[in-house]
Amino acid sequence: MYLKILYGGLTREQNLLIEDLISKSPKRLKGTNMGQKVTRVALKRMLKDATVSVVLLNADSYDQMQASLSDDRLVCVINDDSILNIFETRYGVEREAKEITEKEESKDLVVEDESLSDDNDVVGNDLSWDDIIKHFDEIGRDDDETDDGFVEDEEFDSDDDLETKEWGSVDESVDDEDSNEEPSIQRVVGEQTFVTPVSDNKESSSHERALMAVIDNLNKEIEELKEELDNSVSAMVYRDLKKKFEESESNYKDLKEQYDQLVVQFDKGVFDNQTLRSENETLRHQMDDIKGKFADLLSLVEKQKEKLKERETKSSPTIKPLKRNYPNVQFIVPLSSNSVIKMYEYIASRTDNFLFLDLTNNSYIDNYIKFESLYKPSKWLLGDWGYKNVIANNKTHKNIKVISSVVHEWNSDDLLKLAWDKLLGDLALERVVINIGSIYDNHVLDVLKAVENHANIMCFLGDLKRDQRIGKFALRDLKNYKVLASQTVVDAFGMVTDRY
Repeated sequence: MYLKILYGGLTREQNLLIEDLISKSPKRLKGTNMGQKVTRVALKRMLKDATVSVVLLNADSYDQMQASLSDDRLVCVINDDSILNIFETRYGVEREAKEITEKEESKDLVVEDESLSDDNDVVGNDLSWDDIIKHFDEIGRDDDETDDGFVEDEEFDSDDDLETKEWGSVDESVDDEDSNEEPSIQRVVGEQTFVTPVSDNKESSSHERALMAVIDNLNKEIEELKEELDNSVSAMVYRDLKKKFEESESNYKDLKEQYDQLVVQFDKGVFDNQTLRSENETLRHQMDDIKGKFADLLSLVEKQKEKLKERETKSSPTIKPLKRNYPNVQFIVPLSSNSVIKMYEYIASRTDNFLFLDLTNNSYIDNYIKFESLYKPSKWLLGDWGYKNVIANNKTHKNIKVISSVVHEWNSDDLLKLAWDKLLGDLALERVVINIGSIYDNHVLDVLKAVENHANIMCFLGDLKRDQRIGKFALRDLKNYKVLASQTVVDAFGMVTDRY
């Protein structure tokens, strides 16, 4: 599981610094550049993702977003030193006393989104969604115009009731009897009608109508495709595919908002005929690129649908309930991405003697315990070795025996293949604490359901307010468990049973 780092409204040098720190982090991180102008609607949608760990914003964007969203993950970036502090304290990136040279700035660092070219010409399929949005932002600006010419984001009565307004009928009429009247276009939005003089350039008006029709058709196709996927396969099977699809849909909605701003500026007479002709030509080229990318997306979806059908025809392995009870075994389960790091801090702070079995690709155990050597757990779990042969050489915490996959790739599907009765029987003489990942990771909930009446389950709660909301929802499928939190955590939902 990756932790996501969002950042926006920052300078080019700060963006490069963040991308460099992400690439140097020992943790599994992904970065997403939200661009120079961060909108509340887009940010609120992205914050619904539980894997988002932090959002880095400039001072102005931070003040606006914190006032309306009030999220603990929002962080104000004052200078480069504040960025370095965050990555050093949260993600284990050691500070280096050197600056990014001009040569390094020229490299194309790829985190999640491709870097945008400064040139106005974008070639073929190399155009990304961020390129498209950037070009829409630039459409209609003269050289001496600034962002003040654009319309501010529309305010809605409720964050949960966001609806995209649809254009109504378009009626072009020219009164032949009165040659002094200028021809006009009537656009109906809801119950209001806006009348706009028709440009003398018929080609420009035609491009505008064609562009609006194409965007509406693309929007309908996306909705139909999403509905088809929801009805054909289960959410658990194609969760990753759906997440990518929703990100593409989010980018498309942002693109539509930029286009709506362009239409408003056009209706106010911001553009003259010559500028409008040039911008319409740019939009036409961009729409050609969008069609190509959308066709690629449809092709990818079809391939994924075929793979999902193949998976459905095969019987999925299931975990049978345990046959014996194991009072010496405790499963410790983080309830959110933030809770993962806090859980490892808690494990390292314990002073009693126990064996810690750490089976996850998102392990932070090496941040708190130093090892001389580590062994691959699968040599015991799926091989012929005894468990004592894979215990790591621990230099700092002699009271903790550690078996961890922190430096070895662990396939979460193997959780379904393990003979849990045999595994736990091997550890009958040990006091055991097992971590198989966050409760939202693959197959974790399946294992917990199989062992909940035969071993102890301790759910671990972080110190953020959102951790309790996320955890409360996740625990609806379990019956026998306890919830552990620090003394400083306020129990907002009455779910904490133990403190440390």
